[in-house]
Amino acid sequence: VFLAVRSWPAGTPAARSRPAAEPDNGATADSSSGPAPGASSPPAAGSPTVPPTPDGPVLVVQEANGDLNLTPATAVLHGESLRVESGAEGEEIRGWTPENRAEWHFRLVRPGAFRLEMRYLLEPGGEGGQVELSIDDRPVKVRTLSFSSVAGATGSEAAEVSDQFYVAIPRSGPHRLSVRAVSPPGEQPMALREIRLLAPSTATADP
Repeated sequence: VFLAVRSWPAGTPAARSRPAAEPDNGATADSSSGPAPGASSPPAAGSPTVPPTPDGPVLVVQEANGDLNLTPATAVLHGESLRVESGAEGEEIRGWTPENRAEWHFRLVRPGAFRLEMRYLLEPGGEGGQVELSIDDRPVKVRTLSFSSVAGATGSEAAEVSDQFYVAIPRSGPHRLSVRAVSPPGEQPMALREIRLLAPSTATADP
């Protein structure tokens, strides 16, 4: 049974105090079987959400097909420089440094293997930086920012990148996904636009 509710308004302030840590529900990444990075499908509307309690974050709920769409509007931001700005294609998270992180709280009814798609705008000078993705405080992947998957990109102009790999989340219930920059020091010229977790039913075809 899936919970169908209204999405939390995008204008809601994203920064909130960090809630108590969730239990470690386990998650692993598998890059050997995932497809090579490629062009992303058009962005989908945000997944259903449960409005936050006075002392808690927005909780993102799986869509009917098992997918999850994590947007800047539903992120909890930690750090002084991390911020949500309006970009050419909607909201973006900017201000990435090793001291900051963004996290999303979500609930799975149908756990399993997901194809994770991270869509971001990479600006000149940003290639070679690294970001770490964690689920329930367990690091699952460090990704190197690169223009290599963008046809015709030279690095002299900003370009949208879709980075993809597979991740297994074997248990249902509440989870937390976080993203942080790990290198180099200072603010990275990257704007995160969305993260999607695609269920096996929608992630079988190569992008």
